[in-house]
Amino acid sequence: MKKILLLSIFLLGACSSPPEAPKVDWDEKGDVMNTQLMNWSPTDKVIKSDKTIGNWSRKIRNFIPENRFYHDDVFYAIAHSKRVVVETTGSTDFFNAKAWLRKNGAEGVIEYRSNKPCVMCTTTLYLEK
Repeated sequence: MKKILLLSIFLLGACSSPPEAPKVDWDEKGDVMNTQLMNWSPTDKVIKSDKTIGNWSRKIRNFIPENRFYHDDVFYAIAHSKRVVVETTGSTDFFNAKAWLRKNGAEGVIEYRSNKPCVMCTTTLYLEK
């Protein structure tokens, strides 16, 4: 009995026709969209996110400002960090690193930490949010 009832419901549902589609008025004037090209220019700057939550830190060893092959996460961390510590042996390396950081989106406080006892050490960055 159930099979006959289900079969009859299926057949009656399959035989019904779909609703008729609305007619298009081809004589009506259409709406104008995109009248001009978008004003876009490429940029090499990091666009800061409005919604960064949580605290994090990042350490970059052997930092060389001339190196252009850092990953995107490094540039993201630089742009979003509230505090940057540059640990290096001399002021020249610090100011070179500071100029590079500012050029690449660092807006937080950039501090100098000396590692004078270490003559062969390289520059290390500590990024914190």
